[in-house]
Amino acid sequence: MKKLLLLLIGFIFSLTSHASTGGSSPPPPSCSGNQPAGNTCAQATPICDLNGYCGTTSSSYTADYWSELNSAFCGSIENNSFLSFVASSTSISFNVWLTSSSDGSGIQIMVFSTSAPCSGAVTDYTCWNPGDAPSGPTLVSASGLTPGNTYYIMIDGYAGDVCDYVIGANSGISTPVNATSSLTTICAGESVTLTATGGNGNYTWNADPALSATSGSVVTATPPGPGTYTYTANSTVVGSLCPGSTTYTGDVTITVNPCGCSITASNSGDICSGGTINLNATTVTGGSGYSWTGPNGFTSNQQNPSGVSPPTTPGTYSYTVSTTLNGINCSSTTNVVVNSATVDAGPDQSICAGQQVTLTGALSTNYSWNNGVVNGVPFTPTTTMTYTVTGTSTGCTDTDDVTVTVNPIPTVNAGADFTACQGQNITLTGSPANQTTVYTWDNGVTNGIPFAATSSTTYTVTGTGVGGCTSTDQILVTVTPTPTVSFTSNISAGCSPLGVTFTNTNPSTNTFSWIFGNGTTSAGAGPVSTVYNSPGCYDVTLVSTTPNGCVGQLTIPSMICVYPNPIADFVAIPGTLSLLDANATMSNSTIGATSYVWNFGDGSGTSNEFNPSHEFPSDVAGSYQITLYAISDYGCRDTARVNITVEDEIIYYVPNAFTPDNDEYNPDFKPVFTAGFDPFDYKLLIFNRWGEVVFESNNAKVGWNGSYAGSKGICQDGTYTWKIEFKTTRTDERKMLVGTVTLIR
Repeated sequence: MKKLLLLLIGFIFSLTSHASTGGSSPPPPSCSGNQPAGNTCAQATPICDLNGYCGTTSSSYTADYWSELNSAFCGSIENNSFLSFVASSTSISFNVWLTSSSDGSGIQIMVFSTSAPCSGAVTDYTCWNPGDAPSGPTLVSASGLTPGNTYYIMIDGYAGDVCDYVIGANSGISTPVNATSSLTTICAGESVTLTATGGNGNYTWNADPALSATSGSVVTATPPGPGTYTYTANSTVVGSLCPGSTTYTGDVTITVNPCGCSITASNSGDICSGGTINLNATTVTGGSGYSWTGPNGFTSNQQNPSGVSPPTTPGTYSYTVSTTLNGINCSSTTNVVVNSATVDAGPDQSICAGQQVTLTGALSTNYSWNNGVVNGVPFTPTTTMTYTVTGTSTGCTDTDDVTVTVNPIPTVNAGADFTACQGQNITLTGSPANQTTVYTWDNGVTNGIPFAATSSTTYTVTGTGVGGCTSTDQILVTVTPTPTVSFTSNISAGCSPLGVTFTNTNPSTNTFSWIFGNGTTSAGAGPVSTVYNSPGCYDVTLVSTTPNGCVGQLTIPSMICVYPNPIADFVAIPGTLSLLDANATMSNSTIGATSYVWNFGDGSGTSNEFNPSHEFPSDVAGSYQITLYAISDYGCRDTARVNITVEDEIIYYVPNAFTPDNDEYNPDFKPVFTAGFDPFDYKLLIFNRWGEVVFESNNAKVGWNGSYAGSKGICQDGTYTWKIEFKTTRTDERKMLVGTVTLIR
């Protein structure tokens, strides 16, 4: 499907074809070193230079879009790919060359931005799909951009056409600042051209040394003499898609050689520390003279200085001679090596009596020791002593000392053998106790720290004294077994209160102690019983003690679990009903129950709903007791009861007109009360327009026939006011009703 969707959202775009009209068209850029467009928006290739980006709309590119992008595009997305860029101005322009097209439909291009990276709302700045394959370059431009923001260029084959294309950016795209030079190495007195690219197109240059101008993309540098010079181009850059795109400067380095002047420096050779050297320089005919410099502030104007004293610290030192020929300076450097006969006897050593030690010199070539020691050959010292080694290297000698300390072997005692109960905490301590001997035991024992004896074991203690010298001793601990403990219960779980009986399944002559976990205990081999009143799980422990004091104990975690009883609670809404509406809804606020049984007290059966509604008898007023039985998952129960009353409702009808004309229809005015009033507390009054009482009755069954009270005659046609007073049966409340009635004869 091909579609054209033109979105004008306050942005202006223009498309201009530059196909050849007789003259030659500009060739496409080479795209050298630039990656093709990315297959997805998230993989969009950033535009980092103006050398062009070559691509294709082949089937290797699959359609990548989200709903907002698909809606904003002016065509049908088939095999799209993506470039991205950071705007450096409010508008951009780029040329498009179509180098091949499989069916002549060409490509379609859209410049857009998104509200989130490659997702969300899409803003279209230009969308181009001519539906053909123009032969020359086409200029595509878009405006309304914000400098520093990221934008995308989507390229797609029109109707799936497979095309090859080149996109070459012209302006408006932020790229890193780069400075280049026509030459990187020149001779003294020569000039070089420096060129700046990238940034925002406006550049300033450092003015020193010797630039032809301090601004512009192209300047000329003429360095003052031999050496290395760095020139810096400065420009403003917006955005950070490309590596270095936030760099505001570009550097270029020029090396200036002293072409035509040559001198060579040399020396008399390596020396030992404290010796002297002779320096030599080749003759420079016509030169201005010789100038030597070196370490420790050394200077000389002689061509070949002699008896020069280098620094005494071993190392390599540089001496430089320079001269000037025909205005060009040249120099040369020679390195002098200062040697020393450094020897190292090694670190002081500490050994135990009877051990061997090996002394080996280092840092020299040849070594000799005093006290009969041979370099690198083991020997056994008998006392603490200091040994001296003499080292010879590069014709120099040095000496160094090392002290060998001989430490005594410590005396160690593990203690006397003894017997313990299995699991009993015992403590093993090596002796004698002093500040110089540290005791360590095998089998995981820590000296002086109690541990549980599990089996008969021989323990070995190692005493470590001064210098790490060691000695060992052993002790036998014989372990007698602890009694075996086991027990059961007649029940493991139930509702509170829960009575439980425990049985000792390994009785013996031992002494037994029970700990039930509910705050109570018991003694004896059992069986024993206890009652658990509170919900929860309880650990139960049985302790068995042998006559010789060995203790066996078994604790069964959460052996007994007491389930909580539910708390039944509810209210009936409303709490008082009337005969007109005898329906109530139960609001269940029970805690801890999972099933429910409702009895409504009116003989209508039961309900298992959580919040049931019930219709009570509406033919006669009365009171009913509602009962809720709440049952938990564990079968634990609770009951709640609520009383509800069905009351009479006040029901009456008062006519607004009557015709006392001696026929059978509406012969009198009589309010009709059906229910809810007390017939023994009732009064009806009729008033004429002057407020005079024309009729009065205390019997609800007696109405007004249109005559004056006391047989004063017949009342005229017209409107009369009536007032009714009565008492309700529900609350004994007195009510007064007032209205009008029309008399028609």
